[in-house]
Amino acid sequence: MDIPIENFIATLELFESRHKTDDEHGSRTSMLALVIGKRLNGGQRLDAEKLKLLDYAARIHDLGRAVIDDYIVSKPGKLTASQQSAMRSHSILGHDLLKHSGLPVEIKNTVLYHHEHWDGSGYPEGLLGMDIPLFARIVCIADAWDAITHERPYHKARNHEKALEEMNRVAGCFDPKLYAIFLSALKEQAINGR
Repeated sequence: MDIPIENFIATLELFESRHKTDDEHGSRTSMLALVIGKRLNGGQRLDAEKLKLLDYAARIHDLGRAVIDDYIVSKPGKLTASQQSAMRSHSILGHDLLKHSGLPVEIKNTVLYHHEHWDGSGYPEGLLGMDIPLFARIVCIADAWDAITHERPYHKARNHEKALEEMNRVAGCFDPKLYAIFLSALKEQAINGR
């Protein structure tokens, strides 16, 4: 499958120009997602083309934040209920931005579903387990680790040990097989921590 690279580059440039809180988050999320993706085996093994799609999807998973008010995205304190709702809408907004982009469905679905949780507690649709597309399940783990280990307007970066404690507390959100791959890569120091 040919990827319309011009569409991807234009989308990425738009996102990076608007996403002021952490313009490296997508790149770091992509690196971690690829670590996980390259370690898949069996029927889920990803070939070079699928790994390229995973890379692109992880880089722009938060695309929808580009159209959310900067005040909300960069607010240092706790968000109000309506602000939280606006932030949660970023996955739908990002998917809407990509609707007619010509990008592959794997990328569009990752943007839409990367906050879905294995236990059904995620959003926007409350998908459960294997109903969540594979790339979204991978990016969910990579996104969480990067968000925890890097400073955000609303929290300080956690060191490796504290971040792992936090990830383990919410491990029910993650595909258990993919989370085991993540933990193995972390133990082997294939994943950067603080």
